[in-house]
Parts: sequence; structure tokens; C-alpha cells
Amino acid sequence: MSTVIRILIADEYPIFCQGVKETLASNQEICLVACVTCPSQLPATCRECQPDILLLSGNIAIPWYLEARLNENRVPPKMIGLPARSDDANLHWFLQHGVAGLFLKSDLPEKLVEAILAINQGERWISTGLLPDVMGNPLDKPGRDLSEQDLAVLRLMAADKTNQEIASALHMSPRTVGNHLSKIYASLDVETRSGAVAQAFRLKLIE
Repeated sequence: MSTVIRILIADEYPIFCQGVKETLASNQEICLVACVTCPSQLPATCRECQPDILLLSGNIAIPWYLEARLNENRVPPKMIGLPARSDDANLHWFLQHGVAGLFLKSDLPEKLVEAILAINQGERWISTGLLPDVMGNPLDKPGRDLSEQDLAVLRLMAADKTNQEIASALHMSPRTVGNHLSKIYASLDVETRSGAVAQAFRLKLIE
């Protein structure tokens, strides 16, 4: 028996969350575990619910200081950006933060189920209406999902700092540093610190 895909949605409007809940209700493979309506609720809810996929609407703005707290999750969820239209002001943010997919809110409801199932299998999903806007911003580019905090860790790694020194410099716990390292290795497709630093320089993620 397959594991149910746990979904968390972040959207400013509860009525939209209710619509998504109704859309997903008939699918036995998917379960909506929570809905949050402001970014400050996200980190704690992610830690508590451990979703597999986060549906993030463009009307929820994520302050930079919350990104590190979201990254504290041992297994960060895959993210599907939910822009309202192709000129959504947050489209660039989605692309810069490594979304696994982009789904237009105006698409048919059943297409959301298709997107979730595809992304859960490791595929990518981009609504047809968004393709002209994301050309030149490939979602599969190495390092695409590294946050400013991840890059800060990378810079200190390049300076030969130990995990403890990185933790002290960035005011985080050694465990959180370890979580950042795991994400960095996975994003850059490397297995060592030296490999991560070399790849980061090659991709011009750090200087």
C-alpha cells in the first residue's frame, strides 16, 4: 500500500484553502494536513505536520528571516508555487527558491492533482500558461534551491571554517548547520565539502 502524500498549503485566503481541500478530497493518495494564512505560521506548522509538498501561493510573502527557520526542517518539503497569473510579482521569488513546480491558480482543479502526483515522483511541473515566463530560468539548474542562509554557509565553508565556527558566525546550532550542508550537497549533487565549494565557484554561486 502506497504512502499518502501529505500536503500543506499556505495562502492568504481561507476560502482558497477550502477549495483545494475539496479538490483533493476524492483522491486517496493525497491528504491536506494543514493550511496556514500568514508566513509566520509556516515554520512551526512544517515541523509539526512534516508535509511532503508545500503549496505556496503568491499572496504569501516569505521574509528572508523565515527562510532559515523553514530550512530547519529535517526533510524540507518540495514546493509548488501557486501564482495567480503569469505576471505575478512573486514568480521570480519562486524561481529563485527552487520550486519543484509552478501551478497557475486559473488551471483546472484536476490538474493540481496531476501536478502533485508528478512532483511526488520526482518530476517537474510547469503550467502551460507560465512556460513563456520561465524560459531561461530552468528549474533543474544545480543550486537553484539554495537560500541566502545556504549560500552564507557555503561562503564560510570556502573559507575553511569548521561546522562549529560556521554555527557561531551565523548564530545557529551545529545541527542546523548540518541540515544546511545536507541540502547543499543534494542541491549541488556532490558528496564532500571540497566538492560543494568547487561546484559553487564553478556555478558562480559564491566568489
